[in-house]
Amino acid sequence: MVASHTLRVLIGIVLALCTGVVFGQVLPQALQDQIESYLEDQESEDVNIDDIMTAYTSYVDNPLDLNAVSYEDLLSLQLIDELRIQAFLDYRASYGPLIAIEELQTIPLWSTSDARLLASLSTVSGEDRYQLPLGQMATQGQHQLFTKWKRVLEDQVGYASENPAYLGDKNAYTARYRYNYENRLKYGFILEKDAGEEFFNGSNNNGFDYISAHFYLKDHSKFLKDLAIGDYTVSLGQGLIAHNDFGAGKSSWVNDIKLGGRPIKAYNSVAENFYNRGVAARVAPTDNIDVTVFGSYTNKDANIQIDTSDASDPQVTFSSFQNSGYHRTALEVEKEKEITELRYGAIVKYHTDRFHISANVQHQDFQEPWQVSENLASLYRFRGMTLTNTSIDYGYRYKNFNFFGEVAKSFPGGTAHLHGLLLGLDRHVSMSLLYRNYRPDYHAVLPNAFGELGSVNNEAGLYFGIEVRPVYAWRFRAYADLWSHPWVRFGSDGPTTGREYLARIDFIIKRKLNIYMQYFYEHKYSNYSGSIAKIDAPEAQTRQKLRFHVSNTISKGLELRSRLEFTRFEQGERSNGVALMQDIIYKPIGLPISFTGRVVLFDTDDYDSRVYAYENDILYEFYIPAYFYQGIRYYLNVRYKANNLITAELRYANTRYTNRDIVGSGTELINGDTRSDIKAQLKFSF
Repeated sequence: MVASHTLRVLIGIVLALCTGVVFGQVLPQALQDQIESYLEDQESEDVNIDDIMTAYTSYVDNPLDLNAVSYEDLLSLQLIDELRIQAFLDYRASYGPLIAIEELQTIPLWSTSDARLLASLSTVSGEDRYQLPLGQMATQGQHQLFTKWKRVLEDQVGYASENPAYLGDKNAYTARYRYNYENRLKYGFILEKDAGEEFFNGSNNNGFDYISAHFYLKDHSKFLKDLAIGDYTVSLGQGLIAHNDFGAGKSSWVNDIKLGGRPIKAYNSVAENFYNRGVAARVAPTDNIDVTVFGSYTNKDANIQIDTSDASDPQVTFSSFQNSGYHRTALEVEKEKEITELRYGAIVKYHTDRFHISANVQHQDFQEPWQVSENLASLYRFRGMTLTNTSIDYGYRYKNFNFFGEVAKSFPGGTAHLHGLLLGLDRHVSMSLLYRNYRPDYHAVLPNAFGELGSVNNEAGLYFGIEVRPVYAWRFRAYADLWSHPWVRFGSDGPTTGREYLARIDFIIKRKLNIYMQYFYEHKYSNYSGSIAKIDAPEAQTRQKLRFHVSNTISKGLELRSRLEFTRFEQGERSNGVALMQDIIYKPIGLPISFTGRVVLFDTDDYDSRVYAYENDILYEFYIPAYFYQGIRYYLNVRYKANNLITAELRYANTRYTNRDIVGSGTELINGDTRSDIKAQLKFSF
């Protein structure tokens, strides 16, 4: 993997500074760490980073202008923390437009690694680009068309020859079109059919199961800041209501705890059910005031319940949204687009160079009542047909002190609030502090705020992070998070507490070598899976992880990465795991073909001692499997750029278990010890 703070290889295809080397689809090490940490913390692989990848790859052809780039755009990168962003903006305000990119190395709090990162995404111009003719932007940009196919090679139970559970075949298809003019005007569409779904047949007579389209205009004038038509996402405050950016949670980026960026973004992802569909706009009636309005009307997958106790008046309710996006079986098709949601809201923001305050509101109407089961864990959960969220978020900067936070109220329901501080002591030391308190009766449908739980309720906690760069080539990072859940929750039949720590030390030789060691410890309480009691007293569980990682750039075209990771999980019994990985990234200089690959040996006692690790994939995609049980996994990605118009990619991955006779479960089960995946993609640029 790429060195944590050299970050030479960016998402998708990013130029390695001063070498001209291009690698395909390799995330920066720090962002890989952030995603892996987030997945481990959420115990889920459902993370949408399509828009992040799209943004990075678009900067290859359309670099950021350092003399025009905004605070929001820099924060949206999620590769430079708030303290360094503010240091850059202060430098530009004090000394005027940058003359050369090399000036980045002179900014207070910035290291040479920070400077290389932003330089690889940017240029120096300063040209006023407001009010460009729409005709020019709509016709003089870049078109990209992607066609993708993938499938599992082994036979799975869902495709049994007799009485198959899946209605469609094993092939998955995606067609994606994108148009981009200097990151100012974007439009496009996505067509997708998952494996197992019908295609031009049955429930999908018209072809693809998922269709999404978007149009997005950015900074057209000083008045019109953003305009989105079609599918889009909205960010409000620090995510207590909703937020469209990935992360800003607990990770090895210990000071990356503040959310930001533009409130409106085009939705350009294959993750279904997470978008707004309608119109959104942001305008600036004065230099210090922004007003954002949005409206959405969508049909969403949901788990429907019908009470027929009164045959003359059956009662229809739903218990949850179904966000997998799969419509492979008759039962999954029954849940498709069952609930209509009307969503609208507004943001009014007053801002200066050092201060902002925003008032946020979002209202949702559901076609049928939301009704959840009657148990202690669900006592405070939302029920009804309408939900309104309001909040006030703020930010204030005094010298190297950066205060931020949000206070929210749901109707019906209670309150939630978080407050944070970022502090840059000098170029070598920075710190962060965050307090959150989310009441059990606070309700939000898709929040995305800092916390141990993803639901933003029933939690109070205190977080502290520190980063120290004592001398050149060395870097130390650590965080501590203490929290409590004052009410029972799913998997825990009583109030609980928890604590979590991470420590990491890096040794870096610029553009050559990165070695790091990382230790993670978590102690919390949950029901013991081995108990047969109807109501359990939550028992302590601990999870520990120790990682050794080496990235070595052998030459301009070859990079090797090695990782050894140990895990231990204890609750009643002890479970241990270990994984050893070797990666190779090879891009022969002057040739149109490149390779990335990995071999990993893993041995864990069970799923509890699993190991997460980011895998390189084809362009615009990512994969982070959990390695568990015992076996070997390898993959190979081949990328061939035939010319400036056509790029072809092929990926083959294989996992073989040495202590299992079956792979997977349910309809995905394979009777055998091996699973093989193949994926191919063609990219047309014109």
